[in-house]
Amino acid sequence: MAYIILAFALILGAFADTQGLATLALQQDIYIEPSNAAQRWLAYRSAVQFYVERHPDFSGSLDLSDIGMSNEKQFLPNAGNDVSKDSNGTTIVTWMPLAPNIVADTIRLADGDRSIGIAHDTSWSSPFFGNMGNLPVSVPEGDIISVVTFTGPRF
Repeated sequence: MAYIILAFALILGAFADTQGLATLALQQDIYIEPSNAAQRWLAYRSAVQFYVERHPDFSGSLDLSDIGMSNEKQFLPNAGNDVSKDSNGTTIVTWMPLAPNIVADTIRLADGDRSIGIAHDTSWSSPFFGNMGNLPVSVPEGDIISVVTFTGPRF
């Protein structure tokens, strides 16, 4: 009788291991690494915002070399930015053409950052809030976009 129980326990244990491996294989598919393009655009956006934070009097457009990313030119094709000032503060707009699935990766990587959306020439929309209003600059239709306004005495 003890041998039957032992055999049953071994069979059950082997079956459980097989199911555990199948579950691990499924989990690996769920957590596929996001696109490098998403990570690079988020780094670009952060670099532009950091530059403006360090140079609050700046307005205009920054080149990749201005923000220390001149080696990334091949990975950031057609990335653009515009920094403009008005009575509400300093508005920083960054954009780049990305495929829709990479836009979704970018929003997920940014943890649902509400300043990220899709450009519609002179306006933009957010997946969370819909139409977000006009832009201070024309941005190509469908590009991923980030619009942030710095306020306070320095800006």
